[in-house]
Amino acid sequence: MKLIFSLLVLYLNFSSVLTRGAERSSTRHLFEGNPSETSFDKAKGYMTNAELEKAVKEFGRRCSNISRIYSIAVVPSKFKSMIGFLDWMFSIGKSVGGFPLWVIEISDKPGVEEPEPAFKFIGNVHGDEPVGRELLILLANWICDNHVKDSLARLIVENMHLHILPSMNPDGYALKRRGNANNIDLNRDFPDQFFPMNNDEEACQPETRAIMSWVRQIHFTASASLHG
Repeated sequence: MKLIFSLLVLYLNFSSVLTRGAERSSTRHLFEGNPSETSFDKAKGYMTNAELEKAVKEFGRRCSNISRIYSIAVVPSKFKSMIGFLDWMFSIGKSVGGFPLWVIEISDKPGVEEPEPAFKFIGNVHGDEPVGRELLILLANWICDNHVKDSLARLIVENMHLHILPSMNPDGYALKRRGNANNIDLNRDFPDQFFPMNNDEEACQPETRAIMSWVRQIHFTASASLHG
């Protein structure tokens, strides 16, 4: 729990860092709230989906010693050497519009199940809330850049598995609206154990089903969804 708390504190610190700008090109200037601005105007300072995909792949290349870009499909290790790096970069699923839901895992042993806490971060559940996707890319890059020299970054890498999905709703982001391509609020699309809603999993959106399959494959200790 101490490690998870430290990670949450780190996230809060990154929130303040992001308002001052960042050195890496994957995180740009952020929009300062102005109710008169339209959603289109607000989105101008953030990464496009294509730029997000590029940032994820760049991270995977640069930080391959402590990370993987993965899918819920398991490829036997004896076949990994037979495929190129880009072919090994899968996603946990695709959006309605076909955009991959990229996930980054950060650990000193990525892809290996260990008796360590597994923490899940999800950003951009609502298409018009893009801050989380920027923060998560910034967080991943900070850990990569500092895990040798910074004690907290090293603690995260050596003692847990951090799974990052920067954008659950890339279609909604591209359309600059809350819902996905079918205009469904993904945050309300999951089954509920207390109320008879969305009980038919097949009727859920593909993004929702991808998350449900994901959490069945990996036993997460805790998770956080970044809104804003």
